[in-house]
Amino acid sequence: MNSNFYNKPENPAYDDSDTNRRDINYYKKIGTTSFESWYSNSVNCVAMTSISRGRNNIIFTPFYVSKTITIDRLGIDVTVTGGTSTATARMAIYDSSDLLYPNNLIIDAGTVPVTAVSVQSIVVQVTLQPGLYFTALNHNSSVTLQFRGLPIIGVFPTLGIPAAFTVSQHCYTLAFTYAPYITPVLNNTFTLGTSSPSVFYRIATQN
Repeated sequence: MNSNFYNKPENPAYDDSDTNRRDINYYKKIGTTSFESWYSNSVNCVAMTSISRGRNNIIFTPFYVSKTITIDRLGIDVTVTGGTSTATARMAIYDSSDLLYPNNLIIDAGTVPVTAVSVQSIVVQVTLQPGLYFTALNHNSSVTLQFRGLPIIGVFPTLGIPAAFTVSQHCYTLAFTYAPYITPVLNNTFTLGTSSPSVFYRIATQN
């Protein structure tokens, strides 16, 4: 039998209702009763920062789901704005290929305005099974915008560390003229990155 991080044998007859089969991602706040919580790809409480992003470039950031969840909102925090008065950003979620690339579009959530410094969110209804996923973010502003994101030390290096053993890589970028998202994206050319704005998600229910 395989062993887990508690160094206990895993009985195949058990499921994730048994505590020795759970990881830290298993425990997340659902709903808005008492208080409201949003999640991203963060792994600690390092202070967030502002990440600059130009238009017409999708940034894909991995996040891990360890139990079935239903997400009811996606959101971003615009920290520096400017440019055209009709500028918008578009958010989405993709699943992952076995090679850890974004693959099939799960949901194109649509657009939110990015013309003012503000938190912007959009209502969704999407259920995710356990596995690896990617958030996607693109915008069409005529100037470089900044979004709330995480410094490199606040993110788990899902995509590993390059052969030079320098700073870890934890996102992809893809040159893409602003438009509804395409599927699949697996066969496109991705560029690895070390910093990404966060697309936050709120959990409505979990199983």
